[in-house]
Amino acid sequence: MRVTAGGFDSVLRQHLQGQLELAFLTLARTPQLGFGLRHSLQAGAELPLQLEDARIGVPQASRLAQRIAWLVVLAHGVQPRQTQFVALPTAQQARAAFQLREVDAVCVGDPMLTRLQRRGDIRVVTDTRHLSESLRLLGGPVLCPRLSASAAVVESHAAELQAVARAVQRALRWLQTAGPMDLAPHAGLAGFAGDPGAFLSVIMHTREAFAVDGAVDERAIHNVLRILRSLPQGHQYEGIEPVRLYTARLASAP
Repeated sequence: MRVTAGGFDSVLRQHLQGQLELAFLTLARTPQLGFGLRHSLQAGAELPLQLEDARIGVPQASRLAQRIAWLVVLAHGVQPRQTQFVALPTAQQARAAFQLREVDAVCVGDPMLTRLQRRGDIRVVTDTRHLSESLRLLGGPVLCPRLSASAAVVESHAAELQAVARAVQRALRWLQTAGPMDLAPHAGLAGFAGDPGAFLSVIMHTREAFAVDGAVDERAIHNVLRILRSLPQGHQYEGIEPVRLYTARLASAP
């Protein structure tokens, strides 16, 4: 039984290739990304002028980061240019380029974003880890990290997938309410064994984004497709039907 976790992009790619993949559980209700400039750029020119001239580093593997960066620039009244976006192989390399002043801005997620904030390196312009900023930038709800499976797997393993969905729902509810003493012992599982403080900072920054009930919202899918169609090469999403991208029955309340 194959279940995938990650961005909604993979579901869309499957549909573009003619393969029916269904999202069945939402893990986060905002993109959990931040767009920021170096602190040294805050003096002098106004933000639109800074963005117009900025070289913007984005992780090559994250289509979402590239799209959010494009939308942030547009939201500040600046027409983005493809040439100002620097695609770097990983988030770590985007962070390194930022710290070495090879780029003026980055769009990255955690833990990189929190680490840059804790060091005082970055001035965050838009933080979609916060629901209000995400709604303001994206014009409504969006479907973000999720669990999905092929339509055939959904039909043949519905009971097992529902058990997975309920277990994840319980974990999301726990993450939403757990205190620092509850969370700290789990820092090693997230790769923060030597720095539980950083782990707690990441959780506190992202906690609002967790989709506690896991429900897949069709409005969010419509909004994602609307945004994608407005971006360069958006024509490829014109034929996709939102109702064929998800199933709601596996994420019912326990």
